[in-house]
Amino acid sequence: MSNSCKSSAFTVQFLLFCCLASVVWSCGSSRRDEFHLKQEDYAVSLAGESKTPVYLTSTKSIDSADASTIFADVWKLETDSYPDAIRAFVRVMDSSGSFITNMADPYYRGQGDYRRYWAGISEKLGTTDSSISNFTVREFGDLDSIPYSIVLALDHGGSMRGTIESLQDAAEMFMNLKRSYDKIGVVKFDRQAVVEVPITADRSLIRAQYRKNGIEGFGLYTSLLDAAKESILQLRNEPPDNPRVLVLFTDGEDNYSKTTDVELYRLADSLKVHIFPVGFGYTNDTAMMHMAEATGGKYYKAYSSRQLRAVFEDIYRSLRNYYLVTYKPPFYEGLHVAEVQLSIPGAEKDIAAHAEYDKGRFGIKTAVGDSIQYNILFDFAQASIRAESQPMLDEIARILKRNPRMMAGVHGHTDNVGGEDFNQRLSDQRAESVVQALVDRGIDRSRLRPRGYGMTQPVAPNDTEENRQRNRRTEFVILRR
Repeated sequence: MSNSCKSSAFTVQFLLFCCLASVVWSCGSSRRDEFHLKQEDYAVSLAGESKTPVYLTSTKSIDSADASTIFADVWKLETDSYPDAIRAFVRVMDSSGSFITNMADPYYRGQGDYRRYWAGISEKLGTTDSSISNFTVREFGDLDSIPYSIVLALDHGGSMRGTIESLQDAAEMFMNLKRSYDKIGVVKFDRQAVVEVPITADRSLIRAQYRKNGIEGFGLYTSLLDAAKESILQLRNEPPDNPRVLVLFTDGEDNYSKTTDVELYRLADSLKVHIFPVGFGYTNDTAMMHMAEATGGKYYKAYSSRQLRAVFEDIYRSLRNYYLVTYKPPFYEGLHVAEVQLSIPGAEKDIAAHAEYDKGRFGIKTAVGDSIQYNILFDFAQASIRAESQPMLDEIARILKRNPRMMAGVHGHTDNVGGEDFNQRLSDQRAESVVQALVDRGIDRSRLRPRGYGMTQPVAPNDTEENRQRNRRTEFVILRR
């Protein structure tokens, strides 16, 4: 064979090798190609349906608003005082992006009672609707000088290369919106978090320390949850009366964190930090929505440079302009679907703002190894589940469906009435009865591990009927999330 033929053969083999290596590398890597923000806007909802997003840009009095263009949403929900109180942060807006003002004290200027705008509140609890007539509404606006403590956490991982310039421009715009009494800090992260701007109210210091230097000095790996944890810790020494906010800008990639999502949620709870994730690119929307839900924030998504800037402005303005609706909710260990109803003169029908919060015993804040007890009732000395426990099983099935990766051990326990062998068999049968009831409700049996412990693990002395009832229990132990 001639040298030229040998050279051509080698070139072909080398190209084939490169193609094969490229395929293997792309299959083995968890990181997708970098995402480039577009210049044009996209009209896309999180559900994938066509929907033009409306962002808050200005204010307008109810007296000059077109009632046919008004809508409402619950921008943020605080449930830490449950069951004593729920605090819903409601935005009333029009389709041009104006926040509608003067609909509650102390900004109300109309005739009569401002409550004419607020028709009522209801909550759906399972299959039951509950109406709430006793609630308060207070408007917050530009005259309220509430100092916020805010950290911007900016993803600088390798896949951000196509987006970073737009991100840094939008972050700078956010800082320029800052009022004199607000405090802002900046954290940039790849596999480690770098505190670029410690929390300060000094705008000149923020500008001096903030660097628009692309991803220079940052690498391939990304520790999203670790960076969110570090950002929250930056807020721990802020005055307790200052609302604490973490705005997290990311493409959702995390391939290096040691922090778990549940650890992050619990830390945010303990320090009363609300997380507002902003996703762009190929994000894990479910994970980002869970983060917002677990911490009382809101999840945004941007597809263009223009949208990214609009999201920044929307977040900051929404911290300033809202109606705080406070009410005492009904007690229910499950999903609450709240609806705030508004009656706007001139509108064809009442307007509703919806929000959900979950007070079930386990869910997105439950960690592997956690044990949750349920007092599922059985017929005496039988494995037949009593009718009054059926709604409880409905709720457990709902939680499992909402968390499709979750696996749980279903553990049956008894009191000491009867022999050891009898109670062991009874606990096995009762655990299996609970599993079958959940399978009948659409849960895959492979996600459930039944096991009976008989009378061997009491949680109280078997000396009274009340204590024996406590020992006759079903426990769910989280095996996987």
